[in-house]
Amino acid sequence: MQEIFGTDGIRTRVGKEPLTALTLLQLGSAIGQWLITQKKNPSIALGYDTRYSSALCKASLKAGLLQYPITLYDCSIVPTPVLQNYVIAHNYNLGIMITASHNKACDNGIKIFTADGKISKNDQMVLTQLLYDNTFEIDYNNLGKEIENPTLADWNINRLATFFKKNFLQGITVVLDYGHGAYWPLALNAFEFFGATVVSLHNNPNGKNINQECGSLHPQDLQKAVIAHQAHIGFAFDGDGDRVIAVNQDGIIKDGDDILAFLQANPYYAQTTAVSTVMANQGLLEYFKDHNKTLLQTPVGDIFVIERMREENLLLGAEPSGHVILGDNNYTADGLFTALRICQTALLIGNWKLETFKKFAQIMINLPVTCKKDLTQSPFCTIIEDHEKMLTRGRVLVRYSGTEPLLRIMIETVDVQEAQKIANLLSKNLINALQSKENQ
Repeated sequence: MQEIFGTDGIRTRVGKEPLTALTLLQLGSAIGQWLITQKKNPSIALGYDTRYSSALCKASLKAGLLQYPITLYDCSIVPTPVLQNYVIAHNYNLGIMITASHNKACDNGIKIFTADGKISKNDQMVLTQLLYDNTFEIDYNNLGKEIENPTLADWNINRLATFFKKNFLQGITVVLDYGHGAYWPLALNAFEFFGATVVSLHNNPNGKNINQECGSLHPQDLQKAVIAHQAHIGFAFDGDGDRVIAVNQDGIIKDGDDILAFLQANPYYAQTTAVSTVMANQGLLEYFKDHNKTLLQTPVGDIFVIERMREENLLLGAEPSGHVILGDNNYTADGLFTALRICQTALLIGNWKLETFKKFAQIMINLPVTCKKDLTQSPFCTIIEDHEKMLTRGRVLVRYSGTEPLLRIMIETVDVQEAQKIANLLSKNLINALQSKENQ
């Protein structure tokens, strides 16, 4: 039985298993069968981002889901965090988001969550087993029903208005890069509702331009626009809106580490402990230590950050990639909510430059891989250890992506030239070792 769930649900190239029309239909049937054994007359809210393949994925999933007595609410194009909060607010039994988040348009995926967050590993295993068993019994006299719920824009504005004062951004100019994704035009509507003057970038989704040289992974246009329009700040979202990267008034990029440190100054999040992952910059750890605070670290993935935050009853967590999780926002990674909190904090403390700590130099290299060998075994562990010994002061982190067929190499040290040199050498030696193992 092939494992179909990664660290953030199901994600792969469209047309590759399990993202084929037939398998998605069977997945819908598996979800339906699983859900009706737990709840009588269950309800599901379903949304999707702006990818060209979302219509096919939705149709296939629906065909499977509606074989069972389920009420399915089609929420149309919607950011993942908005759908999550909608599920919580309306007590739906399940939320399903069709998205590949920050990936290219040729990919898509499925995120499945309840009011308590993403479904557990055990639930994923149950669904996978049901999918491969493929022994579904359908009562054609007791099928599901669908209700169109095409926009959550007004609902989202009303919800945000319970957290922020109307017109609190009066006189503030903000540049927004939607990445041709799901936060267009909801983020525009929200910022204008709160009084900001908004400059919009990459707001013309055509199905195949989502995240393409724009959004949170490519904020170069945002940097230029913030300076050109003399804006106070800029924000870039990814395709489904669970990530945000900020750009300050000088055009300097501020990632999840910067945002985590910055939001510590907001009274809402004035706790002594916050959560990040093993990817957190060493400068951030030293910043917390210098301020007599604790930064807990988890494996990579917002699901792990959220889990630790809940365990410790904490309000603030983040990943450098731009997943910022706020406890008062139902522990969701929500780019828009985070952006509004950043603006609120900047107004409170008068710091639109978002200045916090000095980072260690960090070099990231992503290597495509066809198979994932165990990095804790020889010769890989030896290669990694040998290169880490070359560092004057810093660390090496090598891991596989949980959402893409990539080997991620990170070198972090006080000297950027040293980091680049060692990263290049380590990449070359690791890829040679991987290819050698594959050929054996």
